[in-house]
Amino acid sequence: MKKIIRLNENDLESIIKKVLGEQANISATAGLSMGDKENLNPKNLKLGDGGNRNPKKSEDVKKLQKRLMDLGFLKTKSMTPTGYFGNLTKGALDRYNGTTSQPQQKQKTTPQPEKTKQPEKTKQKSTYNLTPRIDQELNFIKQRRLDNKPFFIYDPQDNLIYLFNKGGVFVDYSQVIDGADKQRDAEPLTHEKWCELSGLDSTPYKCTDKNTKTKKNPFYSVLANISERFIPKGIYSISFLTKTEGYQGTLKNDFRMVDDKGKPVAAAIHGIPNLSDRLKASDDLELLLKKDISSGRVPEKYLNNIKAITNANKSFGCIGVPTKFIDNPKVQNLSLGARVFVMGEGKDFLVQNADEYFNKLSGDGENCVNPMSLASKMSNTA
Repeated sequence: MKKIIRLNENDLESIIKKVLGEQANISATAGLSMGDKENLNPKNLKLGDGGNRNPKKSEDVKKLQKRLMDLGFLKTKSMTPTGYFGNLTKGALDRYNGTTSQPQQKQKTTPQPEKTKQPEKTKQKSTYNLTPRIDQELNFIKQRRLDNKPFFIYDPQDNLIYLFNKGGVFVDYSQVIDGADKQRDAEPLTHEKWCELSGLDSTPYKCTDKNTKTKKNPFYSVLANISERFIPKGIYSISFLTKTEGYQGTLKNDFRMVDDKGKPVAAAIHGIPNLSDRLKASDDLELLLKKDISSGRVPEKYLNNIKAITNANKSFGCIGVPTKFIDNPKVQNLSLGARVFVMGEGKDFLVQNADEYFNKLSGDGENCVNPMSLASKMSNTA
């Protein structure tokens, strides 16, 4: 037998106010009020648009996906717009428009006391294995199976470098002294260009005097007038190890690099130059790091000390490491031929190789291909 509930005018008014209040809360969660909500889909994109089926709309779909990611409605493993309007994109857009309820709203019906919320927030902020940024880059490297040989991850924002053996096995890490300038999205300065700027001829990895044809070191002074004093984000490789005077380290202390096309670049991983200001900046970082070689985990105190990290940006673009790191026998033995993943500064810090890998995979699983088919097409080269 159905139960009949009679509502008077006051009851109806109360229910309407409650519904309007919940809608306002949903909108506030996205950082927008009901009145000024942005139309994210003016071109009326729909399920199935973009991708291989409708490539003309791919750019429009990417713009929509990027905006949904920025607002926190679309979350994928790669956080890279794919250009394909799939179920994840549709769900995110529906949540933004309020046509479906957000799962988070269920939690609001039973609010937790103030005392139980605070410990959870604190715990989440400190949950990382190495550093929050290094953890994410390491995950991408393993996903792409580029951990089939030793590799470095260099983070210029936090002035840190990590070395891993095959399979992503942690070996060692260190603070670094790196580029004085802001990292740029440009081609890396080649060794050939450095020779040319110094008025010298060039052969692979060395400069020669134009008249005597003898080996001559390029001039550091010319680097003060160029903009490429910070190695760009990308994947490089260690081509050979040598001993260079004036740098920290008693063994081979200068690890020369090539870009993904095998062309020598001017930047290198080498011992910190024996200059008092650079050595002091490294010592200051080391005190904050309080290095725990067994875990490789960087303390929050280090990551939060922006002033000390910024003070260590003093070089012409190379990656300067202390003697403890460069002379480590494992570092010496594993470095030749190792990949070097140079991360970016700021928000777009991951070295993803997105165009080659994640676009073929369709990024977030909305339009997946056969993994075995993908594996046969993708190489493990940098």
